[in-house]
Amino acid sequence: MFESVQIYPPPALVDIGNNTDNDPPVFEPVEMYRVKNAIVTPYGYIVKNFRLLTKAVSFRHRSVLTLKNIALIVFFKKKVRVNQPVISITQGWYDGYYHFTLESLPKLFLLKDYLEEAVLVFPKKTQQYHVEWLQLLGVRNILYLGDNEVAKTPLAITTSFPARDLNHHHIITPLFRSWVLSKISNKNSSGHQKIFIGRKNPRHRKLLNISDVTNFLTGKGFVYIEMEDFTVEDQVKLFYNATEIICVHGAALSNICFSKPGTKVLDMIHEDFQQWCFLKLAKILDINYSLLKCSGNNAHPLPGYRDLEVNLQQLEERLNAWK
Repeated sequence: MFESVQIYPPPALVDIGNNTDNDPPVFEPVEMYRVKNAIVTPYGYIVKNFRLLTKAVSFRHRSVLTLKNIALIVFFKKKVRVNQPVISITQGWYDGYYHFTLESLPKLFLLKDYLEEAVLVFPKKTQQYHVEWLQLLGVRNILYLGDNEVAKTPLAITTSFPARDLNHHHIITPLFRSWVLSKISNKNSSGHQKIFIGRKNPRHRKLLNISDVTNFLTGKGFVYIEMEDFTVEDQVKLFYNATEIICVHGAALSNICFSKPGTKVLDMIHEDFQQWCFLKLAKILDINYSLLKCSGNNAHPLPGYRDLEVNLQQLEERLNAWK
């Protein structure tokens, strides 16, 4: 029913030392699927004859759809008929910059040969970076669907996700990086060697002593920037050209995917938060990445959302180690 072919081997295990991995990889081969006469939802679910193509769903979301949900898709969602092939890349967390950039877009890379002949199904709820990424990567034929709509197509084409969420494929990720950079004109035309990345009006993960940290780093030659001020293309250029990058742990660091090998990256993170997604990415791409564990408050029950405070002496020691 679901025609498939393996296109890449399973992702390799990335060594994260003695750290406990809360998001361990899943070692499944990467497969491409072609499903005739299928229903495709805007969130990456492909259904045929009441069966869900489970392996095309992100690993964390595979258990979301029950038989009842599938029946709702088949009988109650508005069918938008498409007379050409449809490709699907999305998942339940498509509206997060990290998950879209490093999990959905690698699927688009794997499906790039179909962009001329097929329609990309995508949710109507978009953010500006979705629009900019799709334009940058040459996606012109897009069917935007609402939550109550699904596409009915003679042929759905998709792949499994190259790696489990918060993990990366050792072969596909470097190829994806090269593909994106090939779309950037004048890659060397903008940027700074040393950048300190802040966030506009953050609700969570605030840097409590940001004024002190900014003053300290600008005195060391860093330029303070906020990603919200830049287009996706300019973000890629910034990370491609920077040789030293400092940032509070967050989605902005997804862009180290486009940094040059050897780029120095310091990820400032709350001491109670155990997250290794950027360490894994850096290991695959030969980025000189390290964490600066910071104290902070316990205002949020989840460590990943807690505010933090940087110890300036520890920060200076890290910078001295880069010399």
